Amino acid sequence: MKQDVMLAAGQRTAFGNFDRSLKDVPLTKMAIHTAKASLNKVT
Repeated sequence: MKQDVMLAAGQRTAFGNFDRSLKDVPLTKMAIHTAKASLNKVT
């Protein structure tokens, strides 16, 4: 079953050095957090 995906709202992700505090956070975990924040913004 095919479903279309639409961007509901934009959110910023944590890019940059930040004293390397995010070096151990997997990219997928940041992506999930950002997607949830976007969905919460519109609901």
